[in-house]
Amino acid sequence: MRRATTCWHRFVGVWLPLGALLGVWNAPTDTLLASESKKGVVSWYGIESCEYWKQQGRFDCPTASGRSLHELTGQPYMAAWFGSFGSQWRVCGQAGCAVGQLWDRGPAKRLNRIADLSPTLFHAVCGELARGICLVELTEVK
Repeated sequence: MRRATTCWHRFVGVWLPLGALLGVWNAPTDTLLASESKKGVVSWYGIESCEYWKQQGRFDCPTASGRSLHELTGQPYMAAWFGSFGSQWRVCGQAGCAVGQLWDRGPAKRLNRIADLSPTLFHAVCGELARGICLVELTEVK
């Protein structure tokens, strides 16, 4: 005996992937066009994050772009899932605005943050590092 409620799998199995492919449903924020402004929560990270690599026997502390975090120390860099490596982003927060370069990927998506900033950039935009997180607006500098 066939049940009438078994047809939902056809919708889910065919139309949902097709709709996502055609862009019917909203794309996640990390796939927005680079020219669009992004607002959200950021945090900071620095040389302290190299502990993982030290435990793996590496002391160069590589970023996703291949550059060493040691060579970026003191510079206004950032990590995000959008944008291309080396692109510059204007970051505006409650303490002011500054420009940082994108050299890494992150933060962990489960944290619901749009970017991680270097201590230098976070201090310029959000104030004290002890704050931990703050709300900012990011715009790519062309």
